[in-house]
Amino acid sequence: MAQQLVPPRPKLVPLEDRLKAKIAAKRTIAVAPPPGARLTVTVEEAAELLGIGRNVAIEEVRAGRIPSLRLGQRIVVPFQGVLDMLEEACQRAATVRGGKPWRSNPPNTRPKTEP
Repeated sequence: MAQQLVPPRPKLVPLEDRLKAKIAAKRTIAVAPPPGARLTVTVEEAAELLGIGRNVAIEEVRAGRIPSLRLGQRIVVPFQGVLDMLEEACQRAATVRGGKPWRSNPPNTRPKTEP
């Protein structure tokens, strides 16, 4: 009599192990900044980095759109927070545009001029 081949049953992974694997896949590795590097910038420096005016930066901090920390009388902006904010904005823009890169002048949208 011919022997039937039965595929092996998949190994069941406990829920806890699956959750740990999922968390580990999303975890990033923290890298210590080089010695002497600043982790925060002033609101004025953040405005310069973002290419906006000082008053606009202050309004954005007050509205919570630029991440900030109050340390006594000073307000500082985490440098990583500025980078994260820019990355999120780029991802949102790519989603709105359907994943297409931004172009200032999309092709064939300029009016043709006759010579």
